[in-house]
Amino acid sequence: MTKNKISKYLSYTVSLGVHNFRDNKKVQRISAEKAFPHKDYDPINHKNDMMLLMLNSKAHFNKNVQPIALAVQDDGSLPKSCIVSGWGKRDSSDYMSPVLMEVNVTLTDNELCAQNEWYCSDGDAGPGKGDSGGPLVCEDGKAYGVVSFKYKPAADEPPLNCYTKIPEYRNQIDWISEHMSYVCISSVLLD
Repeated sequence: MTKNKISKYLSYTVSLGVHNFRDNKKVQRISAEKAFPHKDYDPINHKNDMMLLMLNSKAHFNKNVQPIALAVQDDGSLPKSCIVSGWGKRDSSDYMSPVLMEVNVTLTDNELCAQNEWYCSDGDAGPGKGDSGGPLVCEDGKAYGVVSFKYKPAADEPPLNCYTKIPEYRNQIDWISEHMSYVCISSVLLD
């Protein structure tokens, strides 16, 4: 089964405002009414590794829950400094972190990544195992990518951390709006 077919049978609950899983007093948990994996998702090469969730109710913004602006169309230049965050496993640990971790990454100008329309960072500093779906946020405070997968081009080369490029999907307003009755993307409002 592909990820698209599997997602039709899964239920999702979104936890907002989580920093420490052991302290969940201020956490908002909202069930997803529907999940919309990208119709062209390819689990072999990770193309279109993006999914929208329609929540059952609105999130309540506060100091721990805030919207984030999405990066605009990719002009070919790479952001200088980015952060990846998540609760994934680090190194050889058997356990996910109970506390949100973050790591600074520098995006690399890699031909393989450019051909596949991914952002990439190289080396061991990057997302941990289990961080897929987490944000790649860069120096202007905007979300540029979504953690997708780790790729090892060759035994003697460092791994590439690959991120689905959010700017690639800003042009796909039709894909977003066909699943959402009311969508606000930055300053663009669709009905």
